[in-house]
Amino acid sequence: MTIKQKVNFLYLTFLFSLTLFSQESETIKTSQVFLFESAENLINNKGEYAGEYVSYSWSNKIYAELNRKKNKINLNKYWGFKIGPVFFRMNNTKPKIPLQIIGINDKIFYLNGYFYLNKLAHNHASSRSNDNIFYSNALTEDIRHIDKITHKEKDNIELKSLCDCIKKAKKRYGDQAKFNGKYKCINSFLETPSSKLAQ
Repeated sequence: MTIKQKVNFLYLTFLFSLTLFSQESETIKTSQVFLFESAENLINNKGEYAGEYVSYSWSNKIYAELNRKKNKINLNKYWGFKIGPVFFRMNNTKPKIPLQIIGINDKIFYLNGYFYLNKLAHNHASSRSNDNIFYSNALTEDIRHIDKITHKEKDNIELKSLCDCIKKAKKRYGDQAKFNGKYKCINSFLETPSSKLAQ
């Protein structure tokens, strides 16, 4: 399988995982946990099986059951992980939290992973604020807050519509409204063909 085919496969997998978001709280007890030491491990589907997901803690630890034993896993030791069909990347800079990979186009987009983990644990999402959407140029590159994309990519014609949309969303009143606007911008952008994947 070529790199292009692997990236396309992961892209389709991420999109598929989004359709299952509302169902995951019902099936979490049978969700398998895989740990990835690097982005390359994730791309090549070489994860370490850690058992069935049980719960999580706010200190970047999750609990998984393997061979009838409940084990605590320190996520800070890994590049990322997967619960069921949903992929996460650990952020090594502030905020040091798990980030849910929500899509790939010309950029990689992330949400604060605790939204998802909280939904799995309590069957409802925690409140989302204005500081919880991120992006990176690639899976192996640094993660930035989504607001920075309007400055970093201001001369990128392919991202003009996304940047214009983000700028408008930043002017909304209230953190929740800003978050909703930016999230809608990203979803619209992810629905457009990617020049990087189409080559």
